[in-house]
Amino acid sequence: MEVLIRLVVIVGGIYNFSSIYVQLKKGDDLIPNILTIAQKFIEPERGLMEEVTTLRIQIMGILK
Repeated sequence: MEVLIRLVVIVGGIYNFSSIYVQLKKGDDLIPNILTIAQKFIEPERGLMEEVTTLRIQIMGILK
């Protein structure tokens, strides 16, 4: 009986570890997708920041 209980505990532990590994792998697979999405959002923001900086320089030139 003890052998059966130990076997069940070991198999359950292996199954849980396997499940955790699968979830970690899914997370690793998502990282490139997140970086791609972030790059798409950065491009318009970069243009906006350049425009704001240019306008700020122009305004500072007028105020001097």
